[in-house]
Amino acid sequence: AFAAALAIDEEDVMTRTGYCDAQQALGDQALADENVETAIHYFQKILVINPSHAVARKNLTGVFLARAEAALAAGADEGALAALNRALEYSPDDAALQARYAQVLAGKKAKVTAGYLQKTETALAERRWADAVGFVEEALRLDAENGELQAKLVAVKDAPRQYKIDQYRREAERALAREDYAAAIAALETAVQLAPENSDLTDWLQTIH
Repeated sequence: AFAAALAIDEEDVMTRTGYCDAQQALGDQALADENVETAIHYFQKILVINPSHAVARKNLTGVFLARAEAALAAGADEGALAALNRALEYSPDDAALQARYAQVLAGKKAKVTAGYLQKTETALAERRWADAVGFVEEALRLDAENGELQAKLVAVKDAPRQYKIDQYRREAERALAREDYAAAIAALETAVQLAPENSDLTDWLQTIH
């Protein structure tokens, strides 16, 4: 009846109010019966008639916020963020909702970043230098201003050089153990060429000389 009346006179305030009240009642009942999708349908029908309807907006915000929290509890970060986005569509000025979205997004970034860093360490251990750099770069795409990640990228790019330095250091130690000073000096000279800033290597080389 309300829908038919609206088709005749969309500006009839009493008819519009009655229609919205009816949809609200149906939505409330659907929520009580745990028919969430049906409730969403009824609340959204209210907004078609009255886009600023405060109660319908509040109800839809609550529905999607609850869906977001359930997704989080199940470990579904993407689903949670999608639901929070929907909630924000109905309550864009809700500071607490904005903060919750930011918190969930930060948590997801942290989780994904930790995964990339774990892959980075595995790649470094296996001397897959390019893969290691790629993993850190992926992490930085999520958080480009992260100083720790920026420093990590510099360190990972330098990892092949550090590996070679360490190999020459070990070679020098083995040579000294067998009293082959010429081989030790040669190894350390190469290491110093790779790391002229390393005073420990320079001092060690001078001591052997």
